[in-house]
Amino acid sequence: MTFPQLLEHFIITFIGWGLGTGLGWIMGKALVPLLQKFDTLTGKGRLFILLVPWRTIIASVFLINLYPIIPMYILGIGSKVGIFSVALVMFFITIMIIGETSKTFSKHVSFAVRSTSWVRSLAVLAVVIATHYGGRGGGGLGFLVQQYLNTLQRTEYATLLGWIAGIALVLDLFFGIIQFQFCEQASQRSIPLTED
Repeated sequence: MTFPQLLEHFIITFIGWGLGTGLGWIMGKALVPLLQKFDTLTGKGRLFILLVPWRTIIASVFLINLYPIIPMYILGIGSKVGIFSVALVMFFITIMIIGETSKTFSKHVSFAVRSTSWVRSLAVLAVVIATHYGGRGGGGLGFLVQQYLNTLQRTEYATLLGWIAGIALVLDLFFGIIQFQFCEQASQRSIPLTED
């Protein structure tokens, strides 16, 4: 390790974190009023909103960014790809945190609804994390992703990422249905709700 490498790592981390978190905070705060408008939805409208798989969309972006082939193709290899990759992940994580936190501090949301929302987010992120560590010796589909990348099997790589995103979607929707049930129970007790 040399000092220039250490400095470059710090620059990638700091600029990527700053850009991603700053832009994610702005976007997340802009979305909070929209989330609060879902308070009045009931029945099928509530179910529809709860089953919008925004967590899966974010997880899919993370999956693509685990092996930043597209950013490398556009930006080349080096610090720019590192900054972009860190910023992209920080952007979406910040939006997720603000969305979840807006429900956490709302006095109108039951503990069960808030907890299920967090469980949904963490379950979907766990799919991405398992893929990442699988490629580094942890096994599972992450190992196959890494093998397809190493042998330049692009079609198989893309197909496998689709399957992994599908796993995230199944978890997202499964916990969404559970969250919907908690919302319905709370609405039957006349507790106003804030939705996803």
